[in-house]
Amino acid sequence: MRHSCSLLLKLVVLLLLQGVGLSTAHAAPAILKDGILKIPRVDVDTLGAMSPQFQFEKAVTGEVYLVLIKLDPAASGESVSALYNGKSGTLEVFDLQATDGTHFFAVFKYAPLGNVVRFKLTEALPLSAINTGSSNTQTTTGTSSGLGDHSAQKIEYDKKCGGCHGEQGLGTAIGPTIIACATCNSLSVLESYIDKNMPLGQPGSCDALCAKEMANYIIALNAAKKVNPEKTVNELSLMNTSQALRKASMQLVNRLPTETEIALTQANGEAGLATALSLMMTEPAFYERIGEFFNFYLLTDKYLSKNESEGAVRLLNKTDFPNYRWFDDGAKDKTEAYYKTRDITNDALAREPLELIKYVVKNNRPMSEILTANYVMVNSYSARSYGISGLQFANPNDTTEFVEGKITGIPHAGILTSPMFLNRYPTTYTNRNRGRARVVFDYFLDTDILAIDGARPGNAVDLVNPVPTIDNPDCSKCHGVLDPVASTFQNFDERGLFRPTRLSRNGWFPDMEARGFAGKLMPLGGYIDNSLGWLAKEIAVDPRFPRAMVRIMVRGLTGKEPLRAPGEGASTSETTAYLAERAQLNQIEQRFVADNMNLKTLVREIILSPYWQAAGLIDPGASVQHSTTGSVSLLGPEKLNAKLKAMVGFEWRGTLDSYHKNVKNEWEARLLNKNYFQQIYGGTDSDSVAKPLTSPNGLMGAVQARLANEMACYAVPNEFYYQQVGRTDMVRLFPFVTQTTSPYNADGKVNQANVNLIKQNIRFLHGYLLGEELAEDDPELRVTERLFIDVLDYGRASIAKSTKKWEWTGLPWACGRRVDMTTGTEYKNAAGQAIKLEQDPNYLIRSWMAVVAYLMADYRFVYE
Repeated sequence: MRHSCSLLLKLVVLLLLQGVGLSTAHAAPAILKDGILKIPRVDVDTLGAMSPQFQFEKAVTGEVYLVLIKLDPAASGESVSALYNGKSGTLEVFDLQATDGTHFFAVFKYAPLGNVVRFKLTEALPLSAINTGSSNTQTTTGTSSGLGDHSAQKIEYDKKCGGCHGEQGLGTAIGPTIIACATCNSLSVLESYIDKNMPLGQPGSCDALCAKEMANYIIALNAAKKVNPEKTVNELSLMNTSQALRKASMQLVNRLPTETEIALTQANGEAGLATALSLMMTEPAFYERIGEFFNFYLLTDKYLSKNESEGAVRLLNKTDFPNYRWFDDGAKDKTEAYYKTRDITNDALAREPLELIKYVVKNNRPMSEILTANYVMVNSYSARSYGISGLQFANPNDTTEFVEGKITGIPHAGILTSPMFLNRYPTTYTNRNRGRARVVFDYFLDTDILAIDGARPGNAVDLVNPVPTIDNPDCSKCHGVLDPVASTFQNFDERGLFRPTRLSRNGWFPDMEARGFAGKLMPLGGYIDNSLGWLAKEIAVDPRFPRAMVRIMVRGLTGKEPLRAPGEGASTSETTAYLAERAQLNQIEQRFVADNMNLKTLVREIILSPYWQAAGLIDPGASVQHSTTGSVSLLGPEKLNAKLKAMVGFEWRGTLDSYHKNVKNEWEARLLNKNYFQQIYGGTDSDSVAKPLTSPNGLMGAVQARLANEMACYAVPNEFYYQQVGRTDMVRLFPFVTQTTSPYNADGKVNQANVNLIKQNIRFLHGYLLGEELAEDDPELRVTERLFIDVLDYGRASIAKSTKKWEWTGLPWACGRRVDMTTGTEYKNAAGQAIKLEQDPNYLIRSWMAVVAYLMADYRFVYE
């Protein structure tokens, strides 16, 4: 059958509504057999994935056409076999296996005939071209593919591309690999990008013909390398969906999975997990996590009031923002309300860049809007400091409600024009915004500008050239790339204040490169005062921007950045690991871009990938290439605090009897307060301590030991106390036992029924606290059971031989429970007597405290 365009669109939409299979495997070729071409997976920009079948037809004129005859959802496990660009109408098939077994890279152009969906073959490149060095490769239309002589192309590649991408195309510190790269399967995209942007900083040195030659060479080089990430992925053992759900829930929203999410995953496997992830990504906690991921790079949380009371407010000035300290009424004696309002205002200003990111993600907008946004995010407090009026807030007293606002007279360009960003990365008279430009390349283009090849003399003195940064080739290699971007910041001064250079006395430095990006000069018309707005638009369409977003999210979700190019001379294992990971990440990046750069898609694809779900090795010999694979990482103090709260219902503070008095004051939490353990346990303040520790030290081990002991002291009696007063909704750790469930009868004999309950609860605790799914006969359980019995026997024996029973039967005072921890309510029994839990006559509570402390002291509790 043949489908009309409207029917095709309806089918595509239907596929999207049903949910398209997620790809994790190596791409299979499109196979032509008996006149039918089957493509395993085609990604259609902005629409999704499908698996079409075409009738292969040849016209009498010799032209070849594909006519759509069937359209199915792409199967789960299939990677991208082809791309369809709706704007250009091109269908690019990466590996087309002809009837005779030969393989081609083929390009088809949409050429409908009435209601028939049809594509015309315009170019075909044999994938064996690089091996044969053939120079007579032809398309079916008779035009040259431009591959040319292999040796000549290699010379040209080494001259123009090898410095960044490496002689073998494996990448360098500044240039990514071109083997298995995100655009290296698309001839037209690759050719266009090279023509416009390459070589970095000198795009004019590779014209359109050169770009075509290099694109063909890179496509053929990829075919010759035959990177197969499937083999490397198959060396991994993966989490099951239940384990992945638990980990993702803790990772994204700081809680355990809900019953609904568990049911979805159990019933639908990976598809159910994907749905559960989508539900999580609507929660406020998820957006907070996204803010944390980006602050790791931006470090604008330096200006929060917990670090400096008016750290953000003081970045504004009275001339530009007359109302910046609107909360100060001039009174000599400041009230508590004053300090609270001041801190709220300051933190709203400090978090403006992160609130913008959260806003873009929450509203499913393309991530490029974090740079192109012509607005700032404000709540009702920060809006007054900025002097923005007329905004509509659902609840002006809600400090978490942020809306779009515009500061009069300032041309906004998202993060780039944020006072927080500009001050966090300041400039000087001699630096001339180069530091800011370096950060832009690093964070938003995943490019280490300092790694560009070139000589950097120790004294950096050049007395020969008039303008070394332009005239000295060793200098201009870097400055020719960096300085045009630095010049786009010229309208903002060292304090981040908008000061158009056209209005200044001296203007911009005449010995700096003109404003531009990637070899393109900025047009003055419409942008003379808004050069950062122009820069933002250019970055938004640069292929390096989505790669930078992948880098940020991989680091956030795994604790490790993607592997960097190993460079020439690297071992086979290093190269294999890098290329396999890069191939996986490129597939993820393609889906991210295809979904309009929706960050939620990127998060979902990373979590569903084998590199995130890796749990171990099937092949022990693959340990080298998988030394950094997986998402297990040491929890920082903030994440460990969140895990504690999720596990036992409260933070690590003081005794629980006093908990209700400061239940809303998070600074009381010992893992969040730098005066306690926040920085000792590897935390940061986004200022003097900018990067967290990723492996524990002796001090951190001591903190964990104290945490385990104190939290067991608080949590275990608290659970039994809530059982005693009938608050079963608060019971998390002991669903199978009570404080009187003893393995011994009154006569000292074993009570097997209770022993079974105790074993069941110990197995539950291993799963609940450590995420372990252990069989009933697992040796780990025997060790924990032995600990419980040993502590119990020791306590019973001590009580029996003691002449002062109360010394052994009473709980330590701090571990005792007397009131509700969240409300301070004193519960009473039917006789009106206060219900307390201060005694442990059979030593059972303390035996359970030993078990919980043992499990919380396990390394698996502080790693996730």
